[in-house]
Amino acid sequence: MADIILGSFVGSILERLRSLASHEIGQASCVKLELEEFKNTVSAIGAVLDEARKRGAGGDKNVIRWLKKLRDVVYDADDQLEDFFAEAQRQREIRGNHRILIFFSTYQLVYSLKMSRHLKSIRERLDQIYLRGSLWFGTRVLEDRTRRQTDTDSSLPQYVVGRESDKKQILEFLFSADNIKRKFAILAIVGMGGLGKTVLAKLVFRDERVQRDFDLTLWVSESTDIDLKSYLRGLVQLLTPGRVLAANLNMEQLYRLLNEELKGRTVFLVLDDVWNENRDWWLELRTMLDGAANEVKILVTTRSLNVGRAADAALIYQLPALPEDESLSLFMEVAATQEHEWQGLEAIRAVILRKCCGVPLVIILAGDMTQSAHTTEDLLRFMVVGLSKLTKEFMAILQSSYHNLPSHLQQCFAYCSLFPKGYRFDPLELIPLWIAQGYIKSLDNSKTLEELGREYFMELVLKSFFTDIEEDVDGNVIGCKMHNLIHDLAIFVAGDGYSMLDGFNGEMVPESAFHVSTYLIDSKLIRVGERNKSRTLLFLDEQPRGIEGSCDWDNFILHFQKLQALRLQGAPNLRQVPSRVGKLKYLRYLDLSKNGNLRVLPNSIGELWYLETLNLQGCCQLQALPRSISELANLRQLDRRGCDNLSHVPRGIEKLTRLQMLCQFVVGKQADSNAATLNQLS
Repeated sequence: MADIILGSFVGSILERLRSLASHEIGQASCVKLELEEFKNTVSAIGAVLDEARKRGAGGDKNVIRWLKKLRDVVYDADDQLEDFFAEAQRQREIRGNHRILIFFSTYQLVYSLKMSRHLKSIRERLDQIYLRGSLWFGTRVLEDRTRRQTDTDSSLPQYVVGRESDKKQILEFLFSADNIKRKFAILAIVGMGGLGKTVLAKLVFRDERVQRDFDLTLWVSESTDIDLKSYLRGLVQLLTPGRVLAANLNMEQLYRLLNEELKGRTVFLVLDDVWNENRDWWLELRTMLDGAANEVKILVTTRSLNVGRAADAALIYQLPALPEDESLSLFMEVAATQEHEWQGLEAIRAVILRKCCGVPLVIILAGDMTQSAHTTEDLLRFMVVGLSKLTKEFMAILQSSYHNLPSHLQQCFAYCSLFPKGYRFDPLELIPLWIAQGYIKSLDNSKTLEELGREYFMELVLKSFFTDIEEDVDGNVIGCKMHNLIHDLAIFVAGDGYSMLDGFNGEMVPESAFHVSTYLIDSKLIRVGERNKSRTLLFLDEQPRGIEGSCDWDNFILHFQKLQALRLQGAPNLRQVPSRVGKLKYLRYLDLSKNGNLRVLPNSIGELWYLETLNLQGCCQLQALPRSISELANLRQLDRRGCDNLSHVPRGIEKLTRLQMLCQFVVGKQADSNAATLNQLS
């Protein structure tokens, strides 16, 4: 899945090109022409990228190789433009924002020529890749019009175990006194793919009371985000089988027919597998049906909480996974085996069921695959080969959830693959990491990057990509986890650009990896190649007990010159930050939290011109911040909660005008404490 980050980077490059073009550096004739050519090439690549993604998702190896080559060059282009942009910004700040023409200074001429040569070199590489891609895919973006036909089959599948409790709760609400009073009401069943939302809806649909109390019971299933007219045509086709050719009807004719067929009747309608989150769409549907029928109750199944909210659902029922006993019963039924046949094999069966995570569709797939496994050897073979096949089959099912995400959310989701299963995600930690990678863009500056990041995070929560939601007293999400199978999906879609190492076995950081995470064990156990191009290096603080890690940090981080995010959280025996950290010129995110032995920060931190986030939370022995911290012109977040020995913030803090968060500011007695200047902060 080499394409995940490309869409964002193409946009990022175009944005930087526009910024440079408006800057004095970009007005030099040699640079101006090259910038325009570069912009044309990048725009052309964007035009073929969507088609390449579709073919790459289908497993075309040539396309995947093309995407990987493009990814490498796009990253190089992004680095180069970042250098140019930084230089342009530095010159502007040095001159105090005065538009002084210095084009003819020796430095300016030399730098402009250098910039032009680099732009041309990268553009020529991009041109070659684009030429090959355009021959394969064509320059016209093709619209995928493939849609599943409307499904009206409400019959139950072969295997149904459990869900009686869930069915009971929905029916109790459906026929509750309050709901009966409503002429129009929507109920939504929400959950990840494979949980059995459709099966539960069928159980409700086929219930004796539903069939008896409603004049009409209708079932429509449509897996794509279609327009309202198409939905209404499907309904009319159901109501007038063989009598009306609904495909030729306009909205006025559809409404008239609905009125004729539904007038004075009570209707129970199931809309299965819905993706539409447009509130206006739901309001129009309500107007059409509410005005036609005497009573309408709609049961919706969806993977997104946003659908239920847009529909103003009276009930949003979040479907849980099957409990262990029902998971076992379903597995045994599908595998067509009796308990005595598993005597002595219970441990293997338990491992298989744990892998299924209570998801009925996965349990059915696993049971089906083990039907022919009659011996211990057969089951062990399944553990080696079958479980991998099982995961791939289920990933193919879950991918529709991923592909329905906009590109900016796809890359945010893939980034979560760097964390282990069961990890507690804190939005305050995750969002700055997304910002550091350029995944969050503000188009009109009406919202801060942090506000947009919060919206991105909540979108993933509402679309069922996170679970075990924790909220504060005000209802704000402060923590969550990811279902194991959704985590598998994140790893699957992230591909080889993301890598999580265990830190034990002398692993080599893959050359293809742009984002790496590992446990804090020993730097000698992690080998780094000469062509390392990692943008992220996260050391996970869940260090196994009994392991005493060590690391030559100064030499180790020199292998990661392109880092944009570095996390040294809870690093073993870290008493001082590597002085060479200032050499990481692209660094935007630095997490030094939970380092109880850390006493000082090097002055070289002030060289991190791009740094946006500095997390010092829990560094209880830290005594002072370096004066150079005032040089971090782009710093947005400075978290020093739990730094109880930090006596003061140094003079010059007022220069950090982009700060969005400054936790627990300390006013010291020293003369360089200047609290009044904080009024200038944003």
